[in-house]
Amino acid sequence: MSRLWIAKACWPRPERGSATSTTARSHSPVCASISSTPTERACRRQSAYHRHPPQVAALSQAGGRDHTGRFLPMSEIVDQFKRSVALFDSVVASVPDDAWGNDTPCADWNATELLRHQCGVLDALAGIARTGEVNMPQMADDAGDPAAQWQATRDGVLDAIEGADLSAEDKYWFGPMSFENFVGMVQWDPLTHAWDLAQSTGNPIDLPDDLCEATLARVQALGDIPRKWRLITDAVDVPDDAPMSHRYLGYVGRQP
Repeated sequence: MSRLWIAKACWPRPERGSATSTTARSHSPVCASISSTPTERACRRQSAYHRHPPQVAALSQAGGRDHTGRFLPMSEIVDQFKRSVALFDSVVASVPDDAWGNDTPCADWNATELLRHQCGVLDALAGIARTGEVNMPQMADDAGDPAAQWQATRDGVLDAIEGADLSAEDKYWFGPMSFENFVGMVQWDPLTHAWDLAQSTGNPIDLPDDLCEATLARVQALGDIPRKWRLITDAVDVPDDAPMSHRYLGYVGRQP
């Protein structure tokens, strides 16, 4: 089985010395694209109907279950993924121009390399959403401007998921499942790396407990795969009564 580089503990370091832009950048918030009310979610489904009429029957059956087994309406799982992307986006927006060479908690990556990894994962996810062809992620090439590269990836994956058949069953990176549940599995990557990138700039962030709880359950559901594939390191011990975000970070090998 091919090795999958998601929320990775270590990855062979690419060559150093690539240039990064030091020009001023603007970052449009991802949050604007995330539906937060039933009406907005309904509008998005209606938009998907007009763009992709043949998928309507399948989309109406899409859905999944959260970590408690509760059935989630179509798009709620995807909304959790989008919130994780929005969190990573907010951290990228706060990285100073001179901090893209900083080390990160991922020992073999600096901040630019971590972002390139994140772009590679989400670009691959977007490709699956658009074509249905399952390809493994690869680290994205160095585009010279990390923030601009991230913006292109962010917009691409959000747009691709909007038009995807969420009910499509296939053998995705982690095994057979619906595309919607696959998206839910992938959310651990932007969530974890948002924390990693924030640590590298000295501006730590608080991860939302509800996202951490849902994501922890999904990672745990993979059993020993994440550590067997060296996607995460050994768990860090944290108190049982620690905040959920700390328990999540400890499980994926981070020191809260």
